[in-house]
Amino acid sequence: MDARTHLALCESAARATDRMLDAAREGDWDELAVAEEACAALVERLRSVREPPPLDDAQRSKKAILIRKMLANDRLIRDIANPELARLSKLLSPAHDEARLARAYGEGSGAGGATP
Repeated sequence: MDARTHLALCESAARATDRMLDAAREGDWDELAVAEEACAALVERLRSVREPPPLDDAQRSKKAILIRKMLANDRLIRDIANPELARLSKLLSPAHDEARLARAYGEGSGAGGATP
């Protein structure tokens, strides 16, 4: 892989994190997942290169800027997504607790119509 291709992949990954951030801000979790898959594929492609190409100073600087942008986007996405994940977890928790209790004590047994 040459330096241009390497930087183009980095730029594409950064754009994918931009899409992810936009989707998170809009609450479009389906689009976030699609963009995350695209980003993951690009990052995997970059990681699969055995020897990254040599970069000149300008290219190294550009790559560093792109990496910092991706990390900043990731932090912002997590700031948006984590409260939503906690909210969903809380919503699902009572249903999970109810199912767990039903399994533990058996549905319909015990309470209600039984006399001692």
